[in-house]
Amino acid sequence: MIASWTNVALDAGRSWGWPIVYDCMDDWDHFEGIKHAVVEGEARLVRKCDLLIVSAQRLLDKWAPSGRPTVLVRNAVDYEFANNQGLAESRGRYLVVLNNDTVVPAGWLPRLVRHLDDPEIGVVGPVTNFAGNEAKVDVPYGTWGQMELFAFERAWRYEGQIADIGMLAMFCVAMRRDTYERVGPLDERFGIGLFEDDDYAQVMRSIGRRVVCAADVFVHHAGQASFKKLIETGEYHELWDMNRRAFEDKWNVQWTPHQHGPLAFVPGRAVSAKAD
Repeated sequence: MIASWTNVALDAGRSWGWPIVYDCMDDWDHFEGIKHAVVEGEARLVRKCDLLIVSAQRLLDKWAPSGRPTVLVRNAVDYEFANNQGLAESRGRYLVVLNNDTVVPAGWLPRLVRHLDDPEIGVVGPVTNFAGNEAKVDVPYGTWGQMELFAFERAWRYEGQIADIGMLAMFCVAMRRDTYERVGPLDERFGIGLFEDDDYAQVMRSIGRRVVCAADVFVHHAGQASFKKLIETGEYHELWDMNRRAFEDKWNVQWTPHQHGPLAFVPGRAVSAKAD
């Protein structure tokens, strides 16, 4: 973490005259669980660096009082469609979008992408502790180790099971390359986020592909880390209303609130075929 290598960077700069370049990609002030030492370590580094690279306008504004030479390379923290940049540069058979406010257990990725062996599935996501729809499940853990055990036991209990779902929150989703090449990138009319996931689910279904949730894959999600500042200022609700209208206008539908009831999981074709 920043707090652990700030002193190393500053000592190297003093001892050998090396220039210090800090690449700031996130606003740590608004991430739950980030310790004060990390925030203070970053502030010290910014004050002493020779060049500051920031990935979003809000980071440029945040560090402007430091007076350090700064370059804006728009990409992440308030630019939702850094996802599009990453997807465009990818070369693999499977494409995965994974937020930085997640914790993944052992074995999550092979379990997730194997469901994509079913050609009818367009995009698949896990169950989680934090989501605005049926993908949310109750969790009993309080530590990382307990989360790993919970995920392992769930994977064993729900081996190979999936369910269709209205939309997948895009903190963690996977798709095949051939599917992505048909549907294309996320629609950037939704700006920094909200309803881009509802939209992508609609796009998938428009080409005849299923949107499914995998019961045997669990990913921990801190949730809304990128929107914390907007929630505090009240701007979140304005953005939500604006993007809801954009979604409804695009698809000529009235958006229906997501449900929170249990999904009807059944064995998926891809895993069942391998078992046979």
